[in-house]
Amino acid sequence: MRSKPDKNKTAIYIVTNMDSIRYVKDDLLKAGIVEKTMVVDTNSKNLRQTCDSLIKFIKDRINPPKIYFVGSTWQREAFDSIVPRKLKGYVVQFDGAIDNRSVVEIDTENSLDAPKKGIQFYKKQAKEKAANLLLNILFQNERESRR
Repeated sequence: MRSKPDKNKTAIYIVTNMDSIRYVKDDLLKAGIVEKTMVVDTNSKNLRQTCDSLIKFIKDRINPPKIYFVGSTWQREAFDSIVPRKLKGYVVQFDGAIDNRSVVEIDTENSLDAPKKGIQFYKKQAKEKAANLLLNILFQNERESRR
C-alpha cells in the first residue's frame, strides 16, 4: 500500500467529550494547526465506535491515509486487539501519551474497551503450547540418553 500526502485533505480527527474539546482545539491552534483541518467526534464512546466512525470518514479517500493514533498508554492493549481487525488495509501507528487522570477514571474507561479474545489469541496460544510440548519431548529424550 502506498500512502501519498494529500495537502488539501489532511485532517486531524479528534475524539473527545464536549467538556474537553475547547482545550484540545486551543492547544492545536497554538501549535499552528488550521481549524478547518480539525474534525471533531464527540459521539464515540470507545475504541470500536471510534474505528467505525473513522472508517466512514476516510473510506472515500483516493489515497489510503496513514493514521496516527495518539491515546493514553493504557489503551495499547485494547488498540492491539481492536484496530488491526477494524482498520485492516490501513497503516495505523500508535503513539502513547501520559495520562494524569485517577486510576478509577482510567479503569472505568478501560472497561469499555476490554479486549476480546479472538481467533488470533487462540491460534497464538495453541502454537506456544505445541512449541512447549515439542521442546519438552526433545529435552526429555536428551536427559534420558545422558543417564
